[in-house]
Amino acid sequence: MNREEKIWMHFFVNAGIEHSVSREYTRIFIENRMKPTNLRDLTKDLLTDMGIHAVGDILSILNAAKKVSLVDDDKFTNKTIKLNSSNVEAMKIERQKVAANGQEAFLIKMVGEDGKRMSKAIHRTAKSKVVNTMKKSSIFDRLGDDFQIDCVEFSTSVHERFRNFACALYELNDLGDKNGGVVIGKYDYEENQLVEIDRCTGPGVYQLIWVGDDRILTANSDGSLRLAAQTRTDVWNWFSSVPVSNCTILSVLSRNETNFVASDAAGYVHIVSLDEADLQLEKSWLAHKHSGYFKSACEVWSLANDPNSYHVLYTGGEDGLLKLWDCRIQLLEAELVNSFHQAGVVCIRPNQQRSHILATSGYDDLLALWDIRNMQQCIDFIDLNSAAWTIRWDNENDQMRLLCACLSEGIAEIDVENESTLKLTRKDQCFGANLVYGCDWLCAKDNTIIFCTFKSKSIYLAKFKD
Repeated sequence: MNREEKIWMHFFVNAGIEHSVSREYTRIFIENRMKPTNLRDLTKDLLTDMGIHAVGDILSILNAAKKVSLVDDDKFTNKTIKLNSSNVEAMKIERQKVAANGQEAFLIKMVGEDGKRMSKAIHRTAKSKVVNTMKKSSIFDRLGDDFQIDCVEFSTSVHERFRNFACALYELNDLGDKNGGVVIGKYDYEENQLVEIDRCTGPGVYQLIWVGDDRILTANSDGSLRLAAQTRTDVWNWFSSVPVSNCTILSVLSRNETNFVASDAAGYVHIVSLDEADLQLEKSWLAHKHSGYFKSACEVWSLANDPNSYHVLYTGGEDGLLKLWDCRIQLLEAELVNSFHQAGVVCIRPNQQRSHILATSGYDDLLALWDIRNMQQCIDFIDLNSAAWTIRWDNENDQMRLLCACLSEGIAEIDVENESTLKLTRKDQCFGANLVYGCDWLCAKDNTIIFCTFKSKSIYLAKFKD
């Protein structure tokens, strides 16, 4: 699906048109050379002339054309300049402005096991080429010897001297077995380095979460959850895995320190409670399934709490659907189903400071901004050219912004202006070839982050250049 098709598909889906019909209307609009700026002049007669006759659809399209602000052409299409000798220079200047705005310099600080610090500024030209090359060595040279890295996450608490973090490891071997584990480490503020504390190997770990500052819960490839607890400084106790599903656990979420949610590859969501060190399954339900005659189950990739209600849960599936559930009632049907994303919903992230704001990302390469008080259509969206596998809100500053791990597109920073507009402010594609799956803020106030690369089996400490 090219950019123009994505624009019209999202317009029709947001208007409430079914997917199959939206695809047909997208084809009609493209064949008739419709542009977003034409929406202001759209009428019933024009729609009928193009071959759209269903009265309900016509009303939905006209209402959406009035409400959705698609008139800013810069937001959806690139401005075109006719090629001739008099404006070639104008095109070069325009491209330089775009590159400078979207590809600001990125300062990487890395610490090897020998404690030697390495710093290198990567400056980009207007064409985004790297001027100063950098050795892409890992902070932990041995971290990825055996396993690839799925995610990295800092603990919520910050001590005076250090902050703990954990990495999820995963590898699919030649026999089809999924192996991996967890590495726990800490960032030492005084020494300005990352130090490994402990590691545990076993089944592959797709995701992990911190439970407070001294416990970790992992989502495992063998269908189990596993808890680790810090018994004293830098000493961790690994408890036995608890089976939850007969297939891979893909995502895990903490509702509080004793109640958790997990999702699996068969479309099920599970609520699990913690009694001392024992995990107990409370309830499970089929949350996502593929449409069609067989209605086969599909993977549930993402989970999120509603900051305003303990009982409300969001799920995102391989089917491209974002669903809202009320866990107090019988979980047969979702309270809300949103089909904005045209591919799997890979991440759902509420904003803790502004509890009505929600961000989602999908395999359709789109990052979307939502007001949970009106989930019929998104506030805004932006095409990142690759799926944002992990998105993290900046919870330290008043400014609303997101850090995104964009797989083949590397690391991106997105500003949210006036709670209504997504704007790409920084992007570094240097590590995109190795697939950036995970990222987190170390200190958002000074733009320090951590991220991991899947193929090169490495983690990096980095800082956006001011």
